[in-house]
Amino acid sequence: MSSQASNSVATWRQLLRNFHLSAQGIDAAVPERALCPTTLAENQKLPELEAHFPLCLQPDGKIAPLRDLVQALPHASIINSAFRIAMGDQTCAALDEIAPAAVASLPELNPTDVSSLKKLLPEGSILIAFHAAAIPLLHAATIVAERKPYRVQFREEVVHAIARLRELLALDQSHAPGAVTAESVTASLGSGIRGFFDSSILAGALRRAANPLKRMEPARRERCQATLRVLEEGLNDFSTHPAFWLFCSTDTLDGIEALGGAARQSADSFTTAIALCESALAGLGQILRALRVARLEMESAYDPAIHDEMLQRFDWQTAEPDELRALPAIIVLESAADVARVSLTSFGRVLRSGSPIQILVTTPGLSQSNLDEFQPDIAYLAISHRESFVLSSSLAEPSHLLPGMARMAKTLRPAVAVVSVPSEEIDDGDPWLETILLVRTRTMPLYSYDPDAGSKWSERFDLAADLQPASELTPVDAAAVCAGLRHHFRLVPADAWDAEQLELAKYLEAYQNRPPRAIPFLWVQKDASGHERAAFTRTLANFCIDRQRAWALFHELTEAGKSQPEPAVSPEAARQEGANDAFQRVLALLSQ
Repeated sequence: MSSQASNSVATWRQLLRNFHLSAQGIDAAVPERALCPTTLAENQKLPELEAHFPLCLQPDGKIAPLRDLVQALPHASIINSAFRIAMGDQTCAALDEIAPAAVASLPELNPTDVSSLKKLLPEGSILIAFHAAAIPLLHAATIVAERKPYRVQFREEVVHAIARLRELLALDQSHAPGAVTAESVTASLGSGIRGFFDSSILAGALRRAANPLKRMEPARRERCQATLRVLEEGLNDFSTHPAFWLFCSTDTLDGIEALGGAARQSADSFTTAIALCESALAGLGQILRALRVARLEMESAYDPAIHDEMLQRFDWQTAEPDELRALPAIIVLESAADVARVSLTSFGRVLRSGSPIQILVTTPGLSQSNLDEFQPDIAYLAISHRESFVLSSSLAEPSHLLPGMARMAKTLRPAVAVVSVPSEEIDDGDPWLETILLVRTRTMPLYSYDPDAGSKWSERFDLAADLQPASELTPVDAAAVCAGLRHHFRLVPADAWDAEQLELAKYLEAYQNRPPRAIPFLWVQKDASGHERAAFTRTLANFCIDRQRAWALFHELTEAGKSQPEPAVSPEAARQEGANDAFQRVLALLSQ
């Protein structure tokens, strides 16, 4: 090696050391665009994420990828792409509005295929795109579909109780002195026959002496009247309330009202949600007490000595689960950054309250804040409260996300879903690739924690290891495809390669309690004919180690809850154990 070349390598070595530690310098070597890791290009087969979208929200509340609905048709993938393209930048759109443009762009379809397509697509459906704003729409649609039957049933019970109480009070009033008058008789007659009767004579014939034995006790009548007022007011409120409330600290979202909900902006959405939930639960408690009074009065079974004190102690925690599910759901939507920055205290209050509040936390891809700032693992933090439902999932895996949201919608506990979504700030990156790599590199573990599933950890915790199989991909590969993290990489020319630069896999092997004295690099595609080295920062290396250790911890927790098989016993050991047992039995007989 010439002296000049040696000096060049030494200069690059020093520059790379400085860059690795400080993320500064060698600006000319910053990649011009997101990188393509060689491991990803050569060895990995990622799922076709685009095939899952758009999702189709059907009128009955079912959610499925559009392609699943049309898979029986020829050109199912092309049809799916046409609808996705026809949606443009919309987060959600009515299927009926998108279909004409989508079908017009499909010359591959003959008239018979078009007719079949129209039959397969349910009228009134909504298409939902691959977008961060899809999360509240999907969750709201799921919870509305889950709780609608309970709301219908609850309303019918209140209406029935109101009708029966009115009948009781009307019957009691009919026994009052002077209850039968010419005016009451006239009002009771149909308009077609009023002219044929003298209502004053008919009233006199029907009038009889009041029978006090048939009248209600004043206390009972007052109780029935008060109960009726509570139920009527409750029914009016129930009829005017939305199916769910959505609170967030950012602007309200499109599509929420179409699902029967109402969105409200609040600087502290968690505190606002708690206040509304407490008010709603208190109101529900009054209605439920009134319902129980009405049921007893219908059977003439109310005993003040027994029931007054019992109903005084009744509150929402004594209610039946089906009754609680009739309440409008209360949902909070925040980004992980906002929760970590301003709302962790309020977030904890919700989880400790025991109130049935549902929390959606979105994590929009990898960003500088993930690397430079302390980012608490919000899902893991929620698990530490032990009695809250927790879901950690990704929009890139609808097969995990949608069933998880369905279980979340059923719970009456505080519930948290932390969901990885595509970043809205991507300029020259690939949001599809970035989001799926967060899952496939285990940067974002997929799991659920459901206290209602059992008392043991193994029954409550479910790590979706089958959706995140072991591979050569690492969180550094996920960062490499993020255009916003290009400044954490420097392309190293071939004449500056040296032994101090350590390929990522070997670097991770050497990383024990402290990082090795080396410059880690990732092999990336240079062009169709070769590859090159991309050195990266210590910050990114530490992030990779942190994410790998987090996955290892979750995997260890999963295995710890499983029963371990008993160790196999060799035939020789079994014979020896049998001989020892026989000897002990003989010895016991001789000693008697």
